[in-house]
Amino acid sequence: MLLKSHFYFYWLTMLLLVHCLHLDIFPPKIDPGVTDSLLINCSLPSTKLSGMMTLSSLTLFKSFDNDSQLIELCSVSSNTGYKDHNAGDGTGNGVINSKDGSYLSLIWLFPNQHMIGHYKCQADGISPAWKKITVTSRASVSGHDMSVSNLSDQLRLVQLENVRNKNLIEQFIESITKHETILEEIKSNLTDLQTRHVNMNRELKNFQNDRLESLETLFYKSSPYEGRHYYLTKELVTFTATSAQATCQLYGGYLAEIDSSEELNFVRTFVNRYNNLNTVWISGSDEDIEGLWIHPRTKATIKYFNWPPSEPDGGRSQNCLCLQRSYNWLISSGGCIAQDLGLSLAYLCEVYEKNVDQLKHQLITKTLFLPFIVFCYIYIYIYIYILL
Repeated sequence: MLLKSHFYFYWLTMLLLVHCLHLDIFPPKIDPGVTDSLLINCSLPSTKLSGMMTLSSLTLFKSFDNDSQLIELCSVSSNTGYKDHNAGDGTGNGVINSKDGSYLSLIWLFPNQHMIGHYKCQADGISPAWKKITVTSRASVSGHDMSVSNLSDQLRLVQLENVRNKNLIEQFIESITKHETILEEIKSNLTDLQTRHVNMNRELKNFQNDRLESLETLFYKSSPYEGRHYYLTKELVTFTATSAQATCQLYGGYLAEIDSSEELNFVRTFVNRYNNLNTVWISGSDEDIEGLWIHPRTKATIKYFNWPPSEPDGGRSQNCLCLQRSYNWLISSGGCIAQDLGLSLAYLCEVYEKNVDQLKHQLITKTLFLPFIVFCYIYIYIYIYILL
């Protein structure tokens, strides 16, 4: 009885699939050399509607008559996507989508007598009974008397050539229009570039002074410690520990990497001078692996900690290291996104003095070479769009 039930279920699935698999041809009858296009479209709705559990592929075949061998034209599968096998100059595409439906389409421009014949769409997949299942749908393309085949072939070639020539002419006209527009832009921009060169030179000099002065404007500076200084933000100007790291790098440094008790004591004394601060971000994160603290800049494992008795206590919600006044400025875990954007939250940059000197040198070098860079830009711009 169970076997008989499976038998009925299998054929019920097959009937549902045969009903859902569509092979549509437009137009069903062509006049070789006159018809401008032939569309072959095989479609299957979502596997839920079709009764198929999984659709593996759709394949389109063609034969000249019922007795001749089937030729595989194209296919689409869930693994390899669309493939062209023997579609000639036809353009095809297809999608396997179990949720929204699947299709396989092929279109020829100016079809000739070779496109006349029988077409078969084949759907391969897995049935709800976990068995391989294949369903087909057939349709035909008819045409007029084949005795004029040579003439229709020649007419088709002429029409295809006309389409290609039309596209080339349109591209040529578009190219001429584009180059005329570019030439006008070059003429109008040359004077503007000269003016911008003077303005950029002045602005870069101002930026050089502002960037160096902003260290003193935005940060409290510590006394020297083993060839470097610590810069503590006067107020919060970033939203995350990552952006704090980026700001430190802008000034040639990085979030302070505390590696010893001597360094921690120096930093604690420094930050304790400012009564308006409660929390200070330093380098350290365990976002990748909970409990494994590293310096994000170097990816080096942090080996020195001086935790308060209740730390670390934040789990996955506190993945960045900080110093907190409530813990007497000992190392503790905290959030990586600022919750309070007031003066009570800051971050600490560590900067070697030689990096500050290099920053000054880089800014001066950029100022000196700016005229040369602008000249090269103008020369390359003209060479590409005029000489070529």
